[in-house]
Amino acid sequence: FPEVFNMSRPELDQVKRRYAEVVAQLDSLSTDDAALSETDALTKEELLQEQGKIEHWLWALEPD
Repeated sequence: FPEVFNMSRPELDQVKRRYAEVVAQLDSLSTDDAALSETDALTKEELLQEQGKIEHWLWALEPD
C-alpha cells in the first residue's frame, strides 16, 4: 500500500474494498471454525493481521 497520508480517493476506496473482502473472508472462516484446517488457521491469522493494518490506516486517514 502507498504511504497512507498521500492516498488519493480511489486508493482509499480500494483499501476500503479490500477491508470489506478481508472481513467477508474472516466471516466465512469463522462460521466454519470447528472444521478449520491448519492452512485455514494460518490464513485466518494473516487476514486478522491485514484487517488490523487496514483499520489502523483508515483510522489515521479518517479519525471520527
